[in-house]
Amino acid sequence: MFLDMRHAIFKGMIKGVSRDSIRAYRTGVQDLDMLQNYSSSPAIYALFDAPWSPFYLVLIFLFQPALGLIATGGAAVMVGLSVLQNFLIGTA
Repeated sequence: MFLDMRHAIFKGMIKGVSRDSIRAYRTGVQDLDMLQNYSSSPAIYALFDAPWSPFYLVLIFLFQPALGLIATGGAAVMVGLSVLQNFLIGTA
């Protein structure tokens, strides 16, 4: 799939450079490589797991309320650290 897209993007880049070399889009293949690396990395699984996390927390609460509190606290810490990281990186 990505190989077919790579050829189409490369053809479009060549056409763009031949028409107007100053405003041509030159990083199309690099963008496709970035997309391919992201879709094959473990980070994509987090997008599929995130909507299920409230269900799992409720299920843990049903089994053992103390473990539910620990899991909820852990999830809150992870979200808090993620927001803090985003804030610290955004101000740099």
